[in-house]
Amino acid sequence: MVYRKNFGFSKSESVTAFICSVGRLNYKHVIALAHFKLLKSLFASSNRVLKTLCATHIVSADFMNLCSEYGVTLNLSYGGLYRKIVDSFRRLCDF
Repeated sequence: MVYRKNFGFSKSESVTAFICSVGRLNYKHVIALAHFKLLKSLFASSNRVLKTLCATHIVSADFMNLCSEYGVTLNLSYGGLYRKIVDSFRRLCDF
């Protein structure tokens, strides 16, 4: 919506292609990246409660589906996570 308003795109024009061409991620991919980064940092935390919550979440079906969608595992580095998310978005841009 912001791109359409700021850059004057009509509803028939692809904002996804524009976002991809300027080297950014769309909202869905930014949220997924933040989700993975948060879980990775919680899993590395020394706080037992946070670690337990994280361990419970990473075995859920929703999280497994998210990992499968982006081809991500939590043992990747932050750079590896970013690369997988960017690659996923670029595949989306190749119409």
